Amino acid sequence: MYFLGIDFGTSGARSCVIDIGGSILIEDARDFGTLREYERAGIWREALWDLLASLPSPIRTQLSDLALDGTSGTVVTCDEELYPRHPPLLYHDDRAVDEAALIARTAVPGHPAAAVTSGLAKTLWLKKRLGLTGARLYLNQADWLSGLLTDRVGMTDYHNALKMGLDLDELKWPAWVEYLIDAESLPVPMPPAARLATVSRPRARYLGINPGCMVHAGTTDSIAAFLAAGVTQSGEAVTSLGSTLVLKLLPTPWWNRPNMASTATGTAVAGWRVAHRTPAGRCCGNSSTTAHSPS
Repeated sequence: MYFLGIDFGTSGARSCVIDIGGSILIEDARDFGTLREYERAGIWREALWDLLASLPSPIRTQLSDLALDGTSGTVVTCDEELYPRHPPLLYHDDRAVDEAALIARTAVPGHPAAAVTSGLAKTLWLKKRLGLTGARLYLNQADWLSGLLTDRVGMTDYHNALKMGLDLDELKWPAWVEYLIDAESLPVPMPPAARLATVSRPRARYLGINPGCMVHAGTTDSIAAFLAAGVTQSGEAVTSLGSTLVLKLLPTPWWNRPNMASTATGTAVAGWRVAHRTPAGRCCGNSSTTAHSPS
């Protein structure tokens, strides 16, 4: 029985397989190189297939669970067959200025979805330009990649959903988001590590994977790194250095919320966090993660 975590970052993707005891068995990576806008989705898909197909046959046929993370705020708009209807907009894309201003006037004060680079701002920008041209769903990068494996579309995790406007107290799309966009165009929020579906039978045959392999809801790349660093105490922080520098701090109020504590525990069990599982400060692939204790 083996568990696979896959991490999609800005410049590459990497994978890590552990056994039931948590020992690392295999690590692999794929570099995206310099991508034109229209090449992104195709290269991501190829990297996913290649990382899976490159696993040794004994691993693939006994793969029990997998999950993946993606860059936060990267949006893929697609039809119900997951065919992209526009080149993906990356997490740092800041073209949705007018849409961000509209969100700021509508959302609760201080919500991260009001940022010009938020997933919701990009979604509104795409919606305005694509209209009814076949764009059915607006997904985060991790949602789209998971859907390719399961053929089940339209599900996301709470972490990726935050920049799309998720209400963290109710864990659903709030009324102000539904005022701005039809919620049926957005993915259904799920707890990170939730069981989504098994790998579809055609995909399992194509890749030589155990058809019973369960795909779990993932998270963002920086939260995966945060959990993998083993942070457990209030005041501890983690920096992740890749194409960008991310700092995350564990405050007491959030950690004491039952839903957040169970999320972190469940996600660790799911196995996707192993894509970032490196000793503090050790560089792996395209990024490094360092844990900091409170002074």
